[in-house]
Amino acid sequence: MKTIAKILVTISILMISLQVTAGNNQPTLGQVHYKVQIHLPKDIPFQANNVFVVMTDDRDTPIAPPQLLKYGKLSYDFNENKSVIGTRKAMLIYIDGTTSRLFNCTPDVQSGKFIIGGTYQFNVYVVFQNPELSGE
Repeated sequence: MKTIAKILVTISILMISLQVTAGNNQPTLGQVHYKVQIHLPKDIPFQANNVFVVMTDDRDTPIAPPQLLKYGKLSYDFNENKSVIGTRKAMLIYIDGTTSRLFNCTPDVQSGKFIIGGTYQFNVYVVFQNPELSGE
C-alpha cells in the first residue's frame, strides 16, 4: 500500500510540476501559509537534482505545487486558499527514475485546524545515505 501511495505522490508531483513553474510562493491575504524549513547536516552541500519540497494532505495529495530544492535555499513557502481541519505533511521527494536514495528524512506531520491568515512552521531534517555526500 505504501508503494502505491508513493507512486501516486510521484505522479502527482510530476503532473503539477509540468503545469506550474515553482516560483516565489509568498502568502497573500485570505490564505493559509505553511513555511517549510529544510535542515541539512552542517558543512555538507546538497548535490542532488530532482529533489522536491512537497506539502501534502493526509492522503499524500499535494496541496500546492511542489518546489524544486535549490542549493542554498533552505526555506520554502506553500499556500492554501481555505481553512481546513486535517493533516498536513512536509517532506522531500527524490525523483530520478531509480530506487536509489541519497538521503533519509522523516516528514514533519501536523494535524489540527489550519486557519486563513495563519502561518504554520514545518521542519524537515535530512540525513545523507550516500557515503560520497556524507563524507564517510
